[in-house]
Amino acid sequence: MVTSMGPEHDRAIELRASDETKSGVKGLVDAGIAQVPCIFVRPSDSVACGEDHADIPVMDLGHANAGPTSHDEMAQNIGKALEKWGFFRVIDHGFRESLLEEVIEGSRRFFALGDKNAC
Repeated sequence: MVTSMGPEHDRAIELRASDETKSGVKGLVDAGIAQVPCIFVRPSDSVACGEDHADIPVMDLGHANAGPTSHDEMAQNIGKALEKWGFFRVIDHGFRESLLEEVIEGSRRFFALGDKNAC
């Protein structure tokens, strides 16, 4: 996975493009992204990047309540995903669609706030 960072970065353009798609991170994953938009990246010397064809981890919470072993295994998988990627995709979580839409809108508002230290 590569990131789209560099001197040609224009945060305002990336924010508008993200807002226009109205799909957020889920839309990026569904579209099969090849680059992580700079608006989602916080550079750090300690973050290792460069896996070109890695799959974003998916956590299926529908199986997380099948017993203590499943719960412990899910917790370990989440820990591994966070160590390697810093995020993961969650499916079969049971949240209402309207709540998810509110979260997506809140994320849009958050990223639209800007950060003078970003990229």
